[in-house]
Amino acid sequence: MERLRLSARSAHRVIKVARIIADYEGRPDLTSADLLEAISYRSSGPLNYRVG
Repeated sequence: MERLRLSARSAHRVIKVARIIADYEGRPDLTSADLLEAISYRSSGPLNYRVG
């Protein structure tokens, strides 16, 4: 969490996504690969949208 500068809420979301990935693959336990994949889905920063 500290190295990636994740808040508790963000870390919880990463774990939830990793759990979904493991479930989809049919694994009862999380693996480091599941966590790495979940982290990879996070955006690197806020998205800037231009309207108009």
